[in-house]
Order: sequence, then C-alpha cells, then structure tokens
Amino acid sequence: MRAIRILQRGAFTPEDFARVQQVFDDAWATVAPTIPRGDRPQRREMLATIVLSLATARSDLEPAEMTPIALRLFGVIGEVA
Repeated sequence: MRAIRILQRGAFTPEDFARVQQVFDDAWATVAPTIPRGDRPQRREMLATIVLSLATARSDLEPAEMTPIALRLFGVIGEVA
C-alpha cells in the first residue's frame, strides 16, 4: 500500500498526524457518498496517498487549506485512474 509507505517514511508528530487525519476525514466525508461501494477501498487508499503526500510536501498548510487541495487532486487523479 502506497499510503503506508509514505507514512513510514514521513516524520509526522502527533499533532501533524491529527491534522492529516482531519483532512482525510473531511475529504472522505465529501466524496464517499459519490463513490460506489465496491470502489471505496481503492478510492480511500488513493485519497490517503494524496493527503499524506500533500502533508509531506506542504506541512505549512492548515487543514482548511489542505482539504480543498486534496479534493481537487482526488478529482483529477480519479479521472485519469
């Protein structure tokens, strides 16, 4: 799982991890109703990978800033995948 590899390489403090979790939860709550049940495990992993990558690259962003970026990336990558 790609998300797990990113998490293992990242140096997240407990506070950082709480922020990442908040971004993931908020983003997933937005997109989950639009995703067929059978696709949800794959899409959750995709979103987790996006959120963790974003948090690694832009640790200066607050959750309110990260969530819309994660949702945009999820939409773009989802169209390609």
